Amino acid sequence: TGEELGSPSSAGTGQGYGLGWPQEPAPFAVELPRGPGGFGFSLRGGPAGVFVRGLREGGPAQRCGCIQVSDELLAINGAPTAGMSPAQALARIRGGGSRVRLLLRRPRGESPPKPARGERPRGTPKTGIGGARP
Repeated sequence: TGEELGSPSSAGTGQGYGLGWPQEPAPFAVELPRGPGGFGFSLRGGPAGVFVRGLREGGPAQRCGCIQVSDELLAINGAPTAGMSPAQALARIRGGGSRVRLLLRRPRGESPPKPARGERPRGTPKTGIGGARP
């Protein structure tokens, strides 16, 4: 199932306890405006969760520069996606109005987006742990 669905607002570094266990990447938030063709991304899913399948060329998700294929979708407008099918996630996104706020997590081993120079993502302290790029 795919649907066309860009500015991040928070991210972290996934600081661990130094036990040597692999750390889950820190979630980051992105707010996208709806464009003429939707939000500019498609989804896929299965038992492991809902993930970004693709980005539409020139769509809001690609223009924001912060969403990548394989990012895991954790929440839509504050509602957790745990247990949702891609179709249910798309219905929630479509029903969200002219903007959608997504909570995403980058696949293990990849960093969340970084803020543009001189900018601080919304929702992060001024010390700027982590970051996201609009």
